[in-house]
Amino acid sequence: MLKDFSNWKEYTGNSEGSGRSEKIWLENDNEIGVFKFPKVKKDKYGNIIEVSTEYIAEKLSSIIAKTINIKNAEIDIRLL
Repeated sequence: MLKDFSNWKEYTGNSEGSGRSEKIWLENDNEIGVFKFPKVKKDKYGNIIEVSTEYIAEKLSSIIAKTINIKNAEIDIRLL
């Protein structure tokens, strides 16, 4: 299931994170989340030749953790 983030606003509070992915922190009512842009690899002409699929691993780990009752971040996937 894809989540609609179109009504979320950019978060203006303290927002730190690790990793190299470009990201934007968002907020909606009582929720705060981070939108991570996929990492892309381009050829010398600027054409996209590879897109990372790290988000799939994050979503799967979230599902597994929930299934075996391990506290974990909720992961939602949205298409651009």
